[in-house]
Amino acid sequence: MITKVSFVAMMAGLLLLGISAMAEDDGFTADDAKNFLQMMMGSSFGDVEIAGDVVTYYNPDGTVRCRCEYEFVGKEAVTFGGEEFDWYKFELKSGDVACSEYKYLIATGVHSEGDEGMVHWHMRYGNTSFDDLINNPGYVMWYPTLAEGEITAEELAESYAEGAPMMGAMMKAARESLITLDAWNGTWANPGMMLDDPAMDLVYEAMADAANSEEVPEKIQIYDAQGELISLSVEEAAKEAHGDDCLCAAVAARVTQVAISELFGDEVPTQGMLKVTYHHPGKGQRECFEHILTPECVDYVPSGSPKNLSLEEHFVYTFVRTDSGAIFDTRVKEGVIPEEFFDLRYKVEGFSKGWHDDQPTEAEEEAFMQTKAEARNNILTMEASQIFDGADGNVAEGAESAAASA
Repeated sequence: MITKVSFVAMMAGLLLLGISAMAEDDGFTADDAKNFLQMMMGSSFGDVEIAGDVVTYYNPDGTVRCRCEYEFVGKEAVTFGGEEFDWYKFELKSGDVACSEYKYLIATGVHSEGDEGMVHWHMRYGNTSFDDLINNPGYVMWYPTLAEGEITAEELAESYAEGAPMMGAMMKAARESLITLDAWNGTWANPGMMLDDPAMDLVYEAMADAANSEEVPEKIQIYDAQGELISLSVEEAAKEAHGDDCLCAAVAARVTQVAISELFGDEVPTQGMLKVTYHHPGKGQRECFEHILTPECVDYVPSGSPKNLSLEEHFVYTFVRTDSGAIFDTRVKEGVIPEEFFDLRYKVEGFSKGWHDDQPTEAEEEAFMQTKAEARNNILTMEASQIFDGADGNVAEGAESAAASA
């Protein structure tokens, strides 16, 4: 029998052992994906019901495990996957003897990925300390998850299979002085109890395929003038050039990666052999293009209003292979960047930069951060042909033919 003290420690050990075992294998399987989610979402209870500051933990069979009253004691900002969110900290005030297992409870805000995404939140719990729950490296991927109302395994599989980011930008809640567990009121189903259902098999297979395809990320490769090979992932290139892999830098790095593939195929070019003309006014794109291609090969041509970005005028690129004259014209496709991002950018960044005097609401600020994170995730994870027009490899064939006949 798992004791009240040992469950959390056991989960940390399982996570570390499970991740290590998968890393040693040649490839990921559907079983690996299933085991990973079971460890990540593992908990010692079934569903959860919250009323005011009282949390009722149920056993998997539906019987009451314990009822615990909590007191809010603050929040702590952390970063996961490049996105910042808050852990809200609640300490046990009174309750059943069994509540000692849940003396410290930390919870994210209630959120969803998109309008149709599963409404949910994440938690951790234990009887050690808040610092242990938040900062212990053994818990870095431990996120028991609670979903709103009733949810079937089929609905859970559909939600996960649609590719909505599991860890997106977290919603901000009310000001700290007003926060109680009221924000989490309701009955919450525990999706972690459904991971053995056959409806999840397609999700595990998709996760395994994605993990296998990402084991060796495609690099941006180009020689510098001294003949040294520059080999960077999209995220590495964006961070080296701009200091972080923000949306604009990520787009520039990814489109350069695609342009090299389209124009050179398996050949690795040397700096000076590829030039780009672009129209995005952001510093991130300029710095990223110049870092990879050198400033002499980067030409910014203003288009439209720099205060009101659009796909049609600002996410458009022309790459030229200088030795053959082959051209790759492309643009970011509709749907990669959420349509509402552009209006939200003007409202939020426009106010901070003094373009207008209308202060954005907290909801607009949250929505802007969420759409920006979604766009960046799409740029980093979607197939090139899903992101950019004309990314099909045909230009490279023509470029090689042109070079051979020159």
